[in-house]
Amino acid sequence: MATSDGHVLIDSSLGTEAMVACSRLEEVGGSIHWHAELASRLRVPTEFRLLNPPGYRAAQNVKVGLGDPINEMKSITNFLAAGPTGRTPLCAQIREVHQEISSISDDLRRTGKKALVVIASDGAATDGSVSEALRPFQRLPVWIVIKLCTDDNDIIDYWNKVDEDLELDLDVLDDLSGEAAEVVENNPWLNYGVNLHKLREWGTTRKEFDR
Repeated sequence: MATSDGHVLIDSSLGTEAMVACSRLEEVGGSIHWHAELASRLRVPTEFRLLNPPGYRAAQNVKVGLGDPINEMKSITNFLAAGPTGRTPLCAQIREVHQEISSISDDLRRTGKKALVVIASDGAATDGSVSEALRPFQRLPVWIVIKLCTDDNDIIDYWNKVDEDLELDLDVLDDLSGEAAEVVENNPWLNYGVNLHKLREWGTTRKEFDR
């Protein structure tokens, strides 16, 4: 996550916006903060998880959308400041999330809703096959977004292969500039901007917004 192949959009001194390089952690941290604030203000129950126990006595899991937005965002700030540690035990976390969604799956189906699972990653799992860990989600009412924060083509190919292996409602997203380049290649008439990208990160299931 410390590798500097991430990208963020900033306002320049000339009043225009520009993509600048940053660490992978800064890229995903900015996205998490934006989505946490939106979920908190809209009262959308959302849980954020770090793969490994963080330092500085920070919480490994933080929930928003349930209480006071100011206090919830303080928790998110502390959560992000702790930073990642250790390896990438994605499969263990995926299995835990599967259990949580399974416990409410009947309620989701009854109300016509889906749970959203967003996996923000810059690498491959170090504790098994992600495809096998995700496969049980095929029986649940879920939508899955893979948010990549790296320019490493091997990692991008790894996650695209996961997408190909599974019959899941799943969207693999690069950063804003990467997605814009792919979208414009096939739809040169479309101005792919920040709002559309954030909507896809948020988990829209409208196929019109998928390439």
